[in-house]
Amino acid sequence: MTDKIEAELLTYAQLIDLNSAQKMSDQFQQIARISNSRVTLVDSQGRVFADSEKDITTMENHFSRPELQEARLKGKGKSIRFSQTIGVDMLYVAIPMKSGSQITGYVRLARPLHDVQSAIEKVYRSIFLAMMIVAVIALVIALIFSYRLAAPIRALERFTERLRQGHPVGPFF
Repeated sequence: MTDKIEAELLTYAQLIDLNSAQKMSDQFQQIARISNSRVTLVDSQGRVFADSEKDITTMENHFSRPELQEARLKGKGKSIRFSQTIGVDMLYVAIPMKSGSQITGYVRLARPLHDVQSAIEKVYRSIFLAMMIVAVIALVIALIFSYRLAAPIRALERFTERLRQGHPVGPFF
């Protein structure tokens, strides 16, 4: 699921990179809403010049962020880490914006991993429920088998009790 989200965010980042920075900043909120992610534009020095969720004047330099460094070196980058701004685990992806062969900045998209965590919790609940059902079925089967295995022992016990009390002996089954 994380890989699917990553691929989706990278596709959106590549589409954003096709437009000019000025054109993007005019439609920034719409781009963030359509991509269902936080969109950040960073210049080649790491200074944020546009962000869909936070005031850029209060944001620190992003050049050392792992996803930007990986994008600088490999052409695309990703990172999963806790966001201090939002307070949840986020998946970040970044690609470089280029003019010719020169990197002019980075497009970074981030999405909270609520969906992934919800899916994992749902799987855990399903596994737990399945284990409980199997345990109950196994307990019922074990009780049936133990009752059937103990039946001859109970019959033998009744037979010996009748013998001890002096009753006539008949078949004990």
